[in-house]
Amino acid sequence: MSLALAFNQLLVLDTGLWSLLATRILGPALWFRRLRLLHLQGMILFPLLLYLILPLALHSQPLVQHLLQKKNISTRL
Repeated sequence: MSLALAFNQLLVLDTGLWSLLATRILGPALWFRRLRLLHLQGMILFPLLLYLILPLALHSQPLVQHLLQKKNISTRL
């Protein structure tokens, strides 16, 4: 009976060590995979945001120029 209990505890200890090792080894790999996915999403989202924001910024340029001239701030945009 005690031999089976010792074997069971050894098995639990062994699985704990394997899970600890797996987290230490695979943890950075999973973070790298998450970063790579974020990078791929950024490669898709950044140009999309650029195409949406840039025309708005260019469209609002005369408004910004008018507001700056109204406050007597001379700038070249």
